[in-house]
Amino acid sequence: KMSDELRTERRVSVEMVPEDLREFNFSAGFFHEKSAELANLSKGGISFVTSDVDNHYDVGQKLKVMFFSRKIKLSGKVVYVHRISEEKIKIGMYFSPSAELDEIKEIIDGISND
Repeated sequence: KMSDELRTERRVSVEMVPEDLREFNFSAGFFHEKSAELANLSKGGISFVTSDVDNHYDVGQKLKVMFFSRKIKLSGKVVYVHRISEEKIKIGMYFSPSAELDEIKEIIDGISND
């Protein structure tokens, strides 16, 4: 899959990510805030699963991700949308560089490789 080749950074699977980062909210606009479950995380982006199947997400669309436990908000763009089932879709996005993204990078650097 092309989307995999674009991702140069090491991906961290959900089991390795601190628990308070495994569930978060994302929003595509002003009032539209939905819950999501982490699939994997890298320094460059994230993929997550959501049951928000009623809304249509496009490649290139801007999204915000909010990790409330750490008060981290990240912006980025959708790189893929896969329908997993009737009730779930998986969204992959790239993060835009920001100070808050540096916090995520530090968290990832703190996760051991083994």
